[in-house]
Amino acid sequence: MGVLYTTKKSGPYNVKFAYLTISTGNTPPNAPTLDSPADSDRFNPGASVTFTWTFSDPDVGDSQSAYQFQLDDDCDFSSPVIDTGKVSSSSTSTTQALPSTVGLYYWRVKTWDSQDAEGPYSSGRAVIVDRILVYSLTADDTRRDVGTTVTLTIHLHYEYDGADITSGSFTLNGLTLTHQTGGDWTATDSKDAVQAVTYDSVSGSVGNLNTVNMNGKSVTVIWDALKVAEYSVDLAQEKILIHLQYAYDGSDVAGGTVSFAGATATTNSTGWAEFNSTNLPSDFDWGQTAYGVQDALYGITYKAQNQTLPLAKRASRLVESDVEIASLTWDGNLLTVGFAESQSLYTLKVSGPRPVYVLNATYDLDSDYDGYLTLSHDGSRPIVMAWKSWGGLRVRGLTHGRLTSVTLVSQVLTVVVNGSAGSGTLYVDCTGWGAPQRTSGFDEAWYS
Repeated sequence: MGVLYTTKKSGPYNVKFAYLTISTGNTPPNAPTLDSPADSDRFNPGASVTFTWTFSDPDVGDSQSAYQFQLDDDCDFSSPVIDTGKVSSSSTSTTQALPSTVGLYYWRVKTWDSQDAEGPYSSGRAVIVDRILVYSLTADDTRRDVGTTVTLTIHLHYEYDGADITSGSFTLNGLTLTHQTGGDWTATDSKDAVQAVTYDSVSGSVGNLNTVNMNGKSVTVIWDALKVAEYSVDLAQEKILIHLQYAYDGSDVAGGTVSFAGATATTNSTGWAEFNSTNLPSDFDWGQTAYGVQDALYGITYKAQNQTLPLAKRASRLVESDVEIASLTWDGNLLTVGFAESQSLYTLKVSGPRPVYVLNATYDLDSDYDGYLTLSHDGSRPIVMAWKSWGGLRVRGLTHGRLTSVTLVSQVLTVVVNGSAGSGTLYVDCTGWGAPQRTSGFDEAWYS
């Protein structure tokens, strides 16, 4: 406290005034100014965040000696989640671990000056504990052709308030996501083999956030193909059955299209397509390929496995052979088969109208065989390689090479070799119906 004197001229006189000043000694600091983080900044749950402020005091040269920091989920700070109490420090920052629960929080600070005078709290500032939420994850087609490209769409927003995430950098299972509109982001992928891929992992960041809540979202995409798994030939019914499946899991393709020998057929509920006299061409060569054209459910056309069928057809005769047939003719009476390679054993199956039709014939030929097997009928029936009541007919060990014809007339079996009946060893399988009553022209005859 002191006295200040001054003078003032008033008219012809000088008047002296005295002023008394009183000093209180110290003024408490002002409420600090909050610097960072900015209002409503978002951080990961449990993130370590540094909060900063600026100390302010009316007394020139006064400095901070302590602070108190509070964080609350209520702007009235009635029940702080974090309260440091009075911390003796000149630092204008404090690093705190945020709560692990997503939500809106508020923080504030007050300070003490160097004279230990306590200042008021700052106003509260919002800070958001948040996560990146995967709201949806879809694929434009979850089962598709091998080699095609799938587009994956993911919708991202903030978990706290549902606001769309429109910036940042993200990947889905390592695939770069590109922002489209709103919270929609897309990525593409393609596979060149049959397989399934589950997309269930998003990573990336926006601002301070890099914690992703997948929200249970995932999508599985199957790159698939069609396969002909098996086939069945019913010569008695003159039909071919082809089984079409999905290559990925072997499930049946219902309502799919199968192609064989230039004809098409639709699969039934168990994946089988039937080819018969109504949809097969009248003639086709040996070794036609059966393949799936397309399924009805997913539009898959990629072919993983086809089947080459050991069949040929002339007129109404289906011929099945385990050896490639190089030539095949049928003139209505005579079926002539030419094989692409020579070997000691040939097996043929030929269809024919019931009740007399070819069941099975196996011919074991000697080394002089010239590659052609000619079969004829008895003049009143279709070609007979086996009589229905006898079962199978087998002729082998013919010393003169070429088997020209086999006929059965009035229970008389005639085998013609090189244009002449007889010579060699004849073996006839009667399958329990009894041996023929007579044979002629052969060195030996064997029956069973």
